[in-house]
Amino acid sequence: MIDDLTNEIKSLNIAIVKRLFSIKNKDNLPASIPSPLQFKIIDFLEENKDKDIYQKDLEKNLNVSKAAISGVIKTMEKKGIVERIPVLNDARKNKIILSEKSMQFYQEKIKDMKLVSEELVSGISEAELQEFKRILSKMKENLKKEGD
Repeated sequence: MIDDLTNEIKSLNIAIVKRLFSIKNKDNLPASIPSPLQFKIIDFLEENKDKDIYQKDLEKNLNVSKAAISGVIKTMEKKGIVERIPVLNDARKNKIILSEKSMQFYQEKIKDMKLVSEELVSGISEAELQEFKRILSKMKENLKKEGD
């Protein structure tokens, strides 16, 4: 039962991501589709664009190891998705910001996410959605308790 539940959640996540990225991109967007982790980084940077964000912030907030974030950031930098900006008073630190083309990509994907969300809940009542959200919230809280 539990294995079935985690598999269903994983399967739904994969289906959502596939659907999201099956929507055609405009020519001015990045040539390759970002991985789910890259998209989370883009999302985090966009949501925190008014703050200075460093690699450590991404590690902490996305719960990803230093090595994993480092590799992903290098790849994203090579693809022109992010830029590293040296900090004047500390040569060891680089702010991480979104490039112009990734900001365009983000805005397009936000529109696409709204479309996919509408498709996802089609035929589901508001009461069912509220119950589903309540249960998801409980599951996340359970994981937080176990992680402490």
